[in-house]
Amino acid sequence: MPAKRSSTQGGSPALTEAFKVLGRIRTRRTRRRVQPKSGMNKTEAQYAAYLSQHPDVVSWKHEPLSLWLAKDCRFIPDFFVEHRDGTLKAVDVKKVWRGQEKPHAEDDALVKLKLAGQIYGDWFAIVMTWVSPQTGTWEERAFEPVEETGKGAKRDG
Repeated sequence: MPAKRSSTQGGSPALTEAFKVLGRIRTRRTRRRVQPKSGMNKTEAQYAAYLSQHPDVVSWKHEPLSLWLAKDCRFIPDFFVEHRDGTLKAVDVKKVWRGQEKPHAEDDALVKLKLAGQIYGDWFAIVMTWVSPQTGTWEERAFEPVEETGKGAKRDG
C-alpha cells in the first residue's frame, strides 16, 4: 500500500515554508475576519481524489490561503499542491457544463487568475484545471507572468 499523503491537514515543510515566505499571503487563521471554512463541491472532490492517487503529488491543501491582488481584491485558489520535483501550484478547479467543450469561468475569475499569475507566477504556478469531456482526463491552463517589454514598447496581442 502506498504511503499516505497529506491532504487538507498538515502539509510538507516546503509547503509550510512557501506560506511563510510570501508576505502578501495570509492564511485563513491569520485573517481578522474569520469565515467559516466551506466544504468542497463535487468537481473539487473529484480533483482531491485525483491528487490523492497521483504518484507525483507530495501534498495538497484545499483553500489554504488568500492571494491578495489589490486593495479589496483577492483570489482564493481551490487547491495548493506540492509535486515531487518541488514545484508548487495554486489550482482553481472549474466545471465543464453539459454540451460544452471548455470550462465555465466568469470574466472576473479569469482576470483574477491572470493577475495572480502576474504577481505570484515567479513563486509558484497559477493553474486552472477541468475534466475534459472528450478524454475524461484533467487538463490545465497555466497563467504565467508576462515579461516586461520596456517603457513605451508595444505588446503583441
